Amino acid sequence: MQRTASLEDQAAAWARQHGCSLRVLNDGHHWLLQKPGFMAEWWPSSARLAVNRDYGSHIHAPHWAEVATVLEHYLSGRLPPQPGASMLGGQPPASLSFL
Repeated sequence: MQRTASLEDQAAAWARQHGCSLRVLNDGHHWLLQKPGFMAEWWPSSARLAVNRDYGSHIHAPHWAEVATVLEHYLSGRLPPQPGASMLGGQPPASLSFL
């Protein structure tokens, strides 16, 4: 996938900065970020993000910037208070929603 291939360097730098490993699988359709006690999976083509294998409560994140924002909140222990809440305050942006 051209779109995700251009972001791999950016995501790898983010992963190193946060102590995570990054594996891009299935020709860019499945991204896996891991560190002890933490795992995130992102499927860019469907904009789905799952954290710590919680596949029932996936997060809609169509762009890497949104994935990074969500993961930073998980890694810092700051989680949205309820599904649909924005971590940025106020209403959730149209492109970032918790299902």
